[in-house]
Parts: sequence; C-alpha cells; structure tokens
Amino acid sequence: MINFFRRIRRNLADDNKPLKYMRYAIGEILLVVIGILIALQINNWNEERKDAQKVIKVLEELANNIEYNIENIEKYIRKAERFNEYSDYVIKVLERDIPYSDSLDNVLNSALLNLDDFHFSDVAYESLKNMGSDYIQDDVLKNEIVKLFDESFPEMLKMFSWSSTSAEIEYIDRNFFPVSGNNNLILKPYDFDVQMNDTYFLSMIHKRKIQRNFFNTRMRVVLEESQIVLQLIKEKLQNQ
Repeated sequence: MINFFRRIRRNLADDNKPLKYMRYAIGEILLVVIGILIALQINNWNEERKDAQKVIKVLEELANNIEYNIENIEKYIRKAERFNEYSDYVIKVLERDIPYSDSLDNVLNSALLNLDDFHFSDVAYESLKNMGSDYIQDDVLKNEIVKLFDESFPEMLKMFSWSSTSAEIEYIDRNFFPVSGNNNLILKPYDFDVQMNDTYFLSMIHKRKIQRNFFNTRMRVVLEESQIVLQLIKEKLQNQ
C-alpha cells in the first residue's frame, strides 16, 4: 500500500501536478488514520472479549463457592436440629431422674456442646476483589454478591465466637472428662448424679438448644440469600 502511493507521488511529481499530489497525500494520510482507528477498535474488541471471559470464569467460580456454602449451611441446620433432639432427651432424663447409662454418652456430648466447625468458601470472591468488582456491570448482581460475602457470611461466622462463655467452659472442664468414642472424643461426667441435681447444668442444656435455634434462624436467612444470589449468577451466565 505504501509503495503504491509512493509510485503515484513520484508520477505526480514528475508530471508537475502538485494539486493532485496533495490530494493523494491527504488520501494516504486518511487511509493511515482509518487503519489505525480500525486497529484500535479491533484491539478494544479483543480486550472486551477477554474481560467478558474473565467475568464468566469468576461467575462460574462464585457459583461453585456458593453451592459449596449452601451445602454446608444445610448440613449445619440438619445437624443442629439433631443435636436439639439430643438436648430434649437429656432434659427429659434430668427432669425425670432417669439413671445414667453408657448409651447416654454420645447424646449428652451432643446436647452439651455447640457446633463450631462451620466454614465457608470465598476464594472466588477474593479473586473478584483483586480483579475489581466493576468487572461485573450488573449493579444488582454485584451488590448482592458483595453483601453476601462481605456481610452475611462474616456475620454468620461471628455467632460461633460467643456461643460458649468462659464460665461454661470451666464448668465443663471441672465436671466432665474426655474419652474416646466413635472415633471422636466425647465428654463423660465424673458424677452424673451431681449433674442431675445441678440447675446450672440443666440451664446450660436449655441454653444450647436456644442458641442452636437462633443460629438456625440466621442460617436459614443466609441460606435464602445464597440461593437468590446463585440464581442471579446462573441467569447471568445463561445470558452471556
């Protein structure tokens, strides 16, 4: 292309036609400018395509993380409900003065302790923050994702930090000892007759049940939020 215009310029110069030469020169400049603009536009399209692929990838990873978290929340809710059944059984034993038996060990352990092994996955969200949340241009989706990972999940985890007081921990250490059972350590009372007549022990069992109910209420709220965000992400991916 450049050699072609150079030949034209030489011919025009030889023919002493400066006006026509200027026209061709301007035309050549315009062609170069147009070529640059086209190249820039192609480059922009490529960058937009790469950004779109990044968004798709991070949304897919977010969906996987949220599905994992939903599964963990549902497991926790089921486990807490089962532990509350154990609490009801221990309360019945205490209130009816039913004699202690070894079969009560696992039930007592579950009734006495709080569930504190919950965790959630936020690897994809950390990747999104490193990228910049503005990559997701859907404001509704972006705000829901940020709220779920920056507020709802962390607030849910805070519940476990105040589930047991130091006095309760000291009480358990003083009156129970750990033994091996069902591949786990369980708590066994030094003297169950003492616990049966201890109103503080009975109040602890009641408190655990109340806490689990409260935790489950909050868990269900976060579960619903997670399901909504997951559905928004799936709809976004379908429309990409």
